[in-house]
Amino acid sequence: MLQQWAEQVVRDASEIIGHDVLITDREGSIVASSEPSRVGTLHTPSVKVLRTRQTLYTTPEEAAVMIGVYPGITLPIEHGGRVVGSIAIAGPPEEVGKFGELVRRQAELYLREKTLAESRVLLERAVEELVQEVAFFDSEEHSEEALLYRARELGFDLEGTRVALAMQLVSPLREMAGEERLSLLLRERGFSFQSLRERLVGLVERIFSPAFAPGAFCGKERFLLFKPFLAEREEPLEYARLLQQCSSLAELCRDRDIPLAIGVGTPGHGIGNLARSSREALRALRIAGGKPGIFEYRKLLLEDLLKGMPSKRRQDFVKRILAPLEGRGDAEELRETFLLWWSYPNRPGEVAKKMHLHRNTVSLRLEKLGNLVGLDLRDFRQGVLLYLAYLAAEEESPR
Repeated sequence: MLQQWAEQVVRDASEIIGHDVLITDREGSIVASSEPSRVGTLHTPSVKVLRTRQTLYTTPEEAAVMIGVYPGITLPIEHGGRVVGSIAIAGPPEEVGKFGELVRRQAELYLREKTLAESRVLLERAVEELVQEVAFFDSEEHSEEALLYRARELGFDLEGTRVALAMQLVSPLREMAGEERLSLLLRERGFSFQSLRERLVGLVERIFSPAFAPGAFCGKERFLLFKPFLAEREEPLEYARLLQQCSSLAELCRDRDIPLAIGVGTPGHGIGNLARSSREALRALRIAGGKPGIFEYRKLLLEDLLKGMPSKRRQDFVKRILAPLEGRGDAEELRETFLLWWSYPNRPGEVAKKMHLHRNTVSLRLEKLGNLVGLDLRDFRQGVLLYLAYLAAEEESPR
């Protein structure tokens, strides 16, 4: 660790105080110096400093009898309660002595910060590996106990009830290929992909405490989070609270020009059910098709079922139901009317209000649509057929 940052400390300290500086390892060997030719040689005063853990001044007379040593001051560098090296400043002892403690403290602070940063990186990697292994957990190939133990080692209890949230960075340029459109969007808005990821993680941590909810990126654009779900509360109330938190996150992102899609799995107890919830949340994002918003898997079961059908079978089904509408100028308004009517069953007044139409106009459109496709839309089973056909057609259309 010392050698990784020693050159930077030596360069900064030398520029500030105007004297040559060097740093040694625990054996007294120089690892960084204002005079690069000294790297790898032994610094004799450091050997004593490392043994005694005491500051040592070297006078011109003492330096004259040592090989490759200048007058100055040498101090021990401590980290984690032990001496890890030394730092020396060359110059008249009475002049450089006033800089010694300041430079030593700066070096120790720098080392502490670098160590903490490296620890954070290692922790983030461990959490990322844990999240990915849980998301793709297979009880026949993996040990649930081993995953639970690893999670506990990282400070997370995954034995309780949790729900998976999958978040995806979304570009409005959906007609372009995913990676291409995202790169273009980032260039246009003046920030890097890495900075975008960091901003998203920061916002996620504002809403969902990272101390209790492990989360990590799975791939370039998707972030997966395992949120505790308090099963002892009434489930509808806890689920409503979850959706409110998702809405708060989406609003924060929207205010910062970060379009976000959030897929919500269903809550479950234990690793196996958390893996299922993860797959559901990711499938909800796929069904969303690159649109921003909040997508609950429990409301997308039909869409997921259609996605699982062979494409040829979907195409045949769509053609059989919707063929009479091909080429018609009013096909789109009939579709919009039907889908809104299907979303508000037995509420024609609500449909008419949202479409800014008279109720009779809504009824006439539905009757016309039913006649064209040969279905009685007052019959629930036949209405479901048309709804499924529209969903399947949307699945077959290019994103």
